[in-house]
Amino acid sequence: MTYTFRKVAELSLADLIEQVESLSGLQLCLKVFDDNAAKQSALAEVPLAKRQHFTPFCQQVKIAHDTRCVQCDLGVVTRKALEYTIPFFHVCHAGAMELIIPLVDAGRLLGIAYLGQFRSGQAGAKTLPEFSESRMDALAAMGLCLQAYLLAGIGPAAETHCGEDARREQLLRLIQSQCHQNLSLESVARHLGVSVSRAGHLVKELTGRSFMELKQQMRLDAARQMLLETRLSVESIAAHVGYEDVRYFYRVFTTATGVPPGQWRSQHVARKGLNA
Repeated sequence: MTYTFRKVAELSLADLIEQVESLSGLQLCLKVFDDNAAKQSALAEVPLAKRQHFTPFCQQVKIAHDTRCVQCDLGVVTRKALEYTIPFFHVCHAGAMELIIPLVDAGRLLGIAYLGQFRSGQAGAKTLPEFSESRMDALAAMGLCLQAYLLAGIGPAAETHCGEDARREQLLRLIQSQCHQNLSLESVARHLGVSVSRAGHLVKELTGRSFMELKQQMRLDAARQMLLETRLSVESIAAHVGYEDVRYFYRVFTTATGVPPGQWRSQHVARKGLNA
């Protein structure tokens, strides 16, 4: 089922939670960390019964590993939520996979929505249901809709579709936020909870470029921006955008733009009437 934000906006939070759980076959937990901020959003409507993990799997694990569960939820997951800000898949210490939906506003972690638990392929706890890649793709799109409902101004004008466009935006934000690091397709696959080959196909399908082409384009875009807006040396900029070999950066930049980075900076700074 494909939602638009308009359709989602017509539901109460209780109805939305019911539909998400019915469609996914999973349980939703909405932990609220900032009660004051929550009062100004739909988070204020989260039922008490949905504010803790009450799945049978979690309850059984917590009997023996409650401390590790707390460390996972309030440590590892919260750090990732603030780092990614977009829905991502996470496997806990007990082998349960969940879709984590960060609720971040202006750098503040207002809460986290957890949708689970399940396993991917042969990995994870065998007692949990196994989800296919396509089913996990549908979960990720559902997570984006839920995130928008809880954080954005949900109103009649919200027409954005939770589907291919949302998935493309998720990929672009992930790669752009980490393209300066040694980001690999394997890392993207782990973040999205899909196989490496599926991640490669998703990137190509949604952007029209291969993963390496897209990452290189984002690095070069960042380099051009830094050449215009900073006085950093070309060597420093190359390192900042993820090129360890400055000579390779010169070759890639020159091939893409037709001129070396130093000359490109001089030409474009002069056009803008800035001091080099």
